[in-house]
Amino acid sequence: MPPSWPLPEGSEPSHLQILVTPETPDQAEREAVARGARPVAAEGDTFHTGSRTTRRRYADPAGHAFVLAAFGVPAG
Repeated sequence: MPPSWPLPEGSEPSHLQILVTPETPDQAEREAVARGARPVAAEGDTFHTGSRTTRRRYADPAGHAFVLAAFGVPAG
């Protein structure tokens, strides 16, 4: 079921953040899109302003939001 708007009084939306290694955000993005996710504009994201490489926002086929976020130290 797609999310509704506006949310009922006093409710908070769920927030799913999927952590990926710094080396794999492109691979994770390809897999998410292949499974039906669609990218969502990250305008107003102050976590890493202008950085699409560390946090990428999507909606699943039903419209629920989730984020792929690079986390950790790059291998090397």
